[in-house]
Amino acid sequence: MNGLALLYVHQGRYEEAEPLYVRAFTLSEKELGADHPNTAMSLNNLAALYIRQGRYGEAEQWCKQGLDLFEKGLGADHPNTAMGLNNLVEIYKFQEKYEEAELLLKRALAIQEKALGAGSPNTATFLSNLAEISDHQGKQGEAELLMKQALAIWERTLGTNHPHMALGLDNLATFYDHQGKEEEAEQLRLRALTICEKALGQTIPIQRPA
Repeated sequence: MNGLALLYVHQGRYEEAEPLYVRAFTLSEKELGADHPNTAMSLNNLAALYIRQGRYGEAEQWCKQGLDLFEKGLGADHPNTAMGLNNLVEIYKFQEKYEEAELLLKRALAIQEKALGAGSPNTATFLSNLAEISDHQGKQGEAELLMKQALAIWERTLGTNHPHMALGLDNLATFYDHQGKEEEAEQLRLRALTICEKALGQTIPIQRPA
């Protein structure tokens, strides 16, 4: 049910995905217990769906409950705990609660670095997310550094033509646009476009890394 719900989410069929996630959570809670990591994952999935729908109050409720279960069942330093923290960051970001988001994201980043290493692609994704929060807070120097760190990791681990590279380049280009550095932004976007066309074709949209 979780798998089918995830398929529906990727297709934008949110109303069909929701009852499947709710049912999966109910079954997991009944058969495995309220404190089981699978139950927490079901809550996390449901929270992620509500974030996509802009239902931030409900998302925050489920996300916090799932995060608490991850911490109790798997430990405070488990990658799933970092994932739960990142979902809560997304909620706070949309609510413009940037200080709260920054604290949670730095904690999630520390977990990722400890579990997967400072040079893993997933760690780079968290660095990119933190760069966005820093930019919203007016910390432009810090944001630029974090974006470049994420790009360097993706390039080293995934290669110069991976879609994650295109997303990172586009993020940095948007950052330069806001600073009035139009020439630098244009060069980055041209490079990102070349990567997308080579990797995915000219008509296929790409999604941001989770």
